[in-house]
Amino acid sequence: MSRLPVAVRTGVVFALILGVQAAQAAQAPASYTPDVSFTLKTGIAEGRLVFIGVGGAIDGVVNPELAVVTDQVVQITLVNGDGVLHDVAVPDFGASSEQIAK
Repeated sequence: MSRLPVAVRTGVVFALILGVQAAQAAQAPASYTPDVSFTLKTGIAEGRLVFIGVGGAIDGVVNPELAVVTDQVVQITLVNGDGVLHDVAVPDFGASSEQIAK
């Protein structure tokens, strides 16, 4: 098993899906089935912008490492919990979101 901060290491098939509570209905449905899913909620902790894990082993963890097995399809749902502009990126795979404000 590989340990992943938000920058995903090589060998992981990565798909990035973003969810925003108010805008989820406007997004097109995913055309794949993820092997593993993570939900991250944005927030402020110790005076800085952070991602907070929601559910499962990462529940409540600030800036959690996302553990996946090589070749898994990964879904990350980003929930904007503080109303500030946010985005998420995985540069090793050229995956990034638009900035999210809702």
